Amino acid sequence: MQTLQDADAKTVNEWLKAGRAVLIDVREPAEYAREHIEGARLVPLSAFDPAAFGAERDKIAVFHCGSGTRTKMNAALLLATGFKSIYHMKGGIAAWKEAGLPTRASTGR
Repeated sequence: MQTLQDADAKTVNEWLKAGRAVLIDVREPAEYAREHIEGARLVPLSAFDPAAFGAERDKIAVFHCGSGTRTKMNAALLLATGFKSIYHMKGGIAAWKEAGLPTRASTGR
């Protein structure tokens, strides 16, 4: 049985740089608009479709939210996506920022 594995932000960043992973942000659109990780694909849990990932399934799937709670709580849904390797970015976008990695933030017009 497949489980949702943990990965730290620095490891996820290395996978992304190497083109080995797809980063999937499961937060809501307003949260994503305020601040997000460059290149992360927005797929909010409120409208989540496990069948929506097509050709990306050959990559490592890394799901993240704000702090990691929503991702962990919805592990069964995320595991239904069909990716061969599925990870949860431990600590979410907060851990990404704590690791000194860049985000794109809204200018708040």
